[in-house]
Amino acid sequence: MRLSEPADPLPRPLADAVAIVARDMNLPADWMNSRVAGQWALGVPEGFQARIRWEAFGGLDVGLSGRTDLIHLKLYAACDATGPHSRHFADLIALSPTPGELAEAAAWVADQDAGLASIVEEVIRHVRSRVG
Repeated sequence: MRLSEPADPLPRPLADAVAIVARDMNLPADWMNSRVAGQWALGVPEGFQARIRWEAFGGLDVGLSGRTDLIHLKLYAACDATGPHSRHFADLIALSPTPGELAEAAAWVADQDAGLASIVEEVIRHVRSRVG
């Protein structure tokens, strides 16, 4: 399956399932959302679409981003977040990115927004201090 454009808003069956999981797992209501869909128009990491892994859940096909793309997107989001206690920082740390993965992601973030260079460096320093 190929994705020609992102689903924004989330399709109703998926939004309903997200709400149930949020309730049952005591997660924020927006734990899964389509905010990243706006990035589709601005540019996603090279090869993103080819790396999407498709899973069928009943009649719903869901494209799942791979590790490389999550590192790129989470680094970008962490640069725009409220600080090192944001979920984007936590998610990035949980991915335990290697220095090479962080460097590749940083280059992509710089292509997206050159004004984030100093913030990217700060985020990477913080992540490296936590990833060991």
